[in-house]
Parts: sequence; structure tokens; C-alpha cells
Amino acid sequence: MPRAPARRSPTKPAGLRWLSVQLLARVPWAHKIWGLPFLTALAPSARYYQARGRQPQNLTARAKQVILQVKRWAPKRPMWHDRYR
Repeated sequence: MPRAPARRSPTKPAGLRWLSVQLLARVPWAHKIWGLPFLTALAPSARYYQARGRQPQNLTARAKQVILQVKRWAPKRPMWHDRYR
């Protein structure tokens, strides 16, 4: 007997997104470059902020905050390197 298709929910849940900053490290036994996460930050969607009556912060602004934090922790360390491209 065929089953009826499931209904789609008319509302979407307020999603939570995560930003991850990773250290690129060459792993000799894998012969590859791995991204080792060392900082993650929550980046809620605009719908999440609106449900709580707050002004939304876009993903680019949140990423800028994370990059500035990493620069404060390690001011002399380069953020990316040409050999990994």
C-alpha cells in the first residue's frame, strides 16, 4: 500500500550557525594539510535575533569579530600563508 507523502512544516526553525577558525597543519603521515579548529563562535541567523526582539548581526560582522580576536591573541602570526593555497 503506498504511503502518503509527509507534510512539510510551514515554519522553519531558527537556525544556529557556527564559525570555526582553524590552524592549517601539514600532517606527515597523511600527506595532507589538515584544518585543526581552535576557535568556534556562535553566529545565530537573523530569524533567531528577530524572535528575541534584538537587532540582527550579519555573518560578516561576526566573522570580523572572530578575526580581530585571533589577531589580539597572536599579533605577529600571519593569518594565512601562500603555500597553503
